[in-house]
Amino acid sequence: MRPARPLLRLLLLTALTGAAALAVAACDRVELPTPEPGERRIEVDLRNFEFRPAVIEVETGELIGFELTSSDIRHTFNVPGTGMETEVRAGVPVLERFTFERPGEYTVLCTIAGHADAGMVGKIVVR
Repeated sequence: MRPARPLLRLLLLTALTGAAALAVAACDRVELPTPEPGERRIEVDLRNFEFRPAVIEVETGELIGFELTSSDIRHTFNVPGTGMETEVRAGVPVLERFTFERPGEYTVLCTIAGHADAGMVGKIVVR
């Protein structure tokens, strides 16, 4: 019966490691807040070195809630000149609220080294 103890220890260690991994994964799940009055939500998926959708159209003065998700690796959602730069980790949704006060075209890019060069660039058109 003595040989069963190392096996029991191994099974117990495996179970504890699995439980710890699940606990850490559960901590990363984030519920996004409910929309504010008048807020329009736009889902943006950041993955495979692209933004989906690549072009977003909004109205001047409109409160936008960008629901940002990544299913592969860490990315950023950066809109130069607006102060908006948000890190998005894989599997952890982020809400970025913003109101564009001036019409125009705004570039969206991932500022992680090499991502924009690989094509991770989008556009926000404000009318």
